[in-house]
Amino acid sequence: EMSIGQMLKNYGVFALLFHFTVWIASITTVFTVLSLTGGDIPLPAFLADKLGDVPTGALGKAAVTIAVVEAVGPARLALTVAATPSVSKRLRQYEWVNSAEQTVNLKWEELSSKLRLGN
Repeated sequence: EMSIGQMLKNYGVFALLFHFTVWIASITTVFTVLSLTGGDIPLPAFLADKLGDVPTGALGKAAVTIAVVEAVGPARLALTVAATPSVSKRLRQYEWVNSAEQTVNLKWEELSSKLRLGN
């Protein structure tokens, strides 16, 4: 079993892109469902208790969306941990992906080095 730190070290760009893609898709899906149903969907008791009286309109939908997406955060993380090695292996077959990954890693090292020198 790989730790999060080790996964980021091995698959950094891929892990971050995959995780944030799933996060954005989750936000989009939940907000769309709330918009299409008029927000009339039953929430699990633990979310309803935490949210209390949610404001109506876009602000209310945004609050419920964030609550639901954060509640399924562990599942998103598990998906990232499970899928990233396969996604990475598949994408690393393409030279342009390897080149882009090397460029990102080099820029990250340069930025990290500058930040360490600034301390």
